[in-house]
Amino acid sequence: MQNQIYWSGRRLTVHVDSRRTMELLLGLPPMTQYDAGATPMYAAFTEKADLTAYSHVGPEVDVNARNTALAWGAKASGEMDFSDYDRAPEFALNEIIWKSVRGSRSQMPLPVRHFHFRY
Repeated sequence: MQNQIYWSGRRLTVHVDSRRTMELLLGLPPMTQYDAGATPMYAAFTEKADLTAYSHVGPEVDVNARNTALAWGAKASGEMDFSDYDRAPEFALNEIIWKSVRGSRSQMPLPVRHFHFRY
């Protein structure tokens, strides 16, 4: 499992730290050796709650924007079968998504389907 990294207080926090903190809050023993060795997120808590309201920052892009019928790949994606998992052709769909985000003239990199591990 890949660790997710967060900032907590003034130190770097890893996902397992948050799980260990939850175990301590609920009075549970560590579920794994990783939990047992994790650093609890004490800096994330104070003796007195801070009830100051926060200022909402709205999105900087139009969250309701949609690709038009003239967008690159619109016709092809409209003909794909999305009725169930894995029915749409993976490479073609990835290319349509890539070009909708990066631009119709951009080259999508070929997928990598293996991993090399060096010791």
